[in-house]
Amino acid sequence: MWRLLKNFVPEMRGQLALSAATGIGALAVLLAMAFNVSSSVNARSSLQSIADETALALAVEVNILSQSNVDLNSVALARVNAVLSHRGQPALQAGQVTVRTRRTEPISIADNASPPDRVPDDTIEVSIETYPEPSPAMSALNKAPKPIRVSASALRLGSSNLCVIALHAAFSETLSMRDAARMTAPNCDIISNSTAIDGLNVTDAAKLTGSDIHSAGGASGQAVNFSPDPTTDSLMMPDPLAGMPEPATTPCIPVPKLANKANTPLAPGIYCGGLKLNGHRSATLSNGVYTFHGDVDVGKNGSLFANGATIHLASNGRFLATDGSTLRMTAPVTGATAGILLFESPSANEGNVHRIETIDARYMVGTIYIPRGMFYVNASAPVADQSEYTAIVVRRLLLEGNSNLVLNTDYAATPVPTPAGVGPIEGSVRLVD
Repeated sequence: MWRLLKNFVPEMRGQLALSAATGIGALAVLLAMAFNVSSSVNARSSLQSIADETALALAVEVNILSQSNVDLNSVALARVNAVLSHRGQPALQAGQVTVRTRRTEPISIADNASPPDRVPDDTIEVSIETYPEPSPAMSALNKAPKPIRVSASALRLGSSNLCVIALHAAFSETLSMRDAARMTAPNCDIISNSTAIDGLNVTDAAKLTGSDIHSAGGASGQAVNFSPDPTTDSLMMPDPLAGMPEPATTPCIPVPKLANKANTPLAPGIYCGGLKLNGHRSATLSNGVYTFHGDVDVGKNGSLFANGATIHLASNGRFLATDGSTLRMTAPVTGATAGILLFESPSANEGNVHRIETIDARYMVGTIYIPRGMFYVNASAPVADQSEYTAIVVRRLLLEGNSNLVLNTDYAATPVPTPAGVGPIEGSVRLVD
């Protein structure tokens, strides 16, 4: 008996050891699986929040960029990777972040009205797919983790107004305000395209007020300088007027002699020189396009009345309204430049400065288009505040002194249209999935 027990005990010990090892192995598998599930849930939750934020951001910005051709996949990938980098996580590759747009809300069309030429999609869907690295425990078990897929959809609603675009993509202070200058545009979207850390610069006692304020780079200034707080690292806004054909520049005729202390009516045309108005000289521009190969300089005691006119500045011409001058201007209602008040040649040298320094520039209805130069305002009275609407698309914008540039959006109160890509656009957003 003793011999049998002696032989049985080691065998029993081996079986117990094997059973214990098997149990420990099973427990390790269960723990590894539980850890993997927990990690996957956390990773999914983190990615979902990124997808939500990206969808909302794109919905807001694509709403603003509805007239522009942007690669949404690249934009979304850059946004997602910026967040991952901030969290110390590896970047994703092209194809792992995708965007699609679709229309989910019906378009209401008034009776006897024609449908719009272009109906923008109202929903932005962002999808993210990742392939997480397997945990050491799962690797030991030769188990590959499953891909994590999340998506979020944001719906664009309402309407907004795009009033200001500062186009320069890299310059410091592309949109800049200092001293006690103000831009009062409570119903307007304001965009600075510069990716510089101070591309949007509002300092001292200056105040920028808009509906939404976007900077493709950073924003320099204090909270009191902005209302609302600017959104930084936004999408860049391609020039919405870049495709507008420039008016002809030849053949030209001499500018007529202007009588002193009198108003001279000018006919639409191409003029070989600039236009100098001072010494109580004034000119009235009737409906049409006026091309000047030189400065349009409204000096002290000079007046310019543009009734349905586009002033086209060729040959590096500048628009100058100095202290003591008077402006009253509306853009054309019809024609190739309908809605355009000032049109700087896209071939002008970069850096020309167009100035408003008069206290009597309160009625300027239309869009100011300066794709190569700076629009500078330094006036001690409100500018454009009596206009139904004013929009600004310029390379750079600078406000100083006690200026108050007022941008109204009462589009229905004037027959002057807004050019495509400027003015009313679809508006607010919410997550729907």
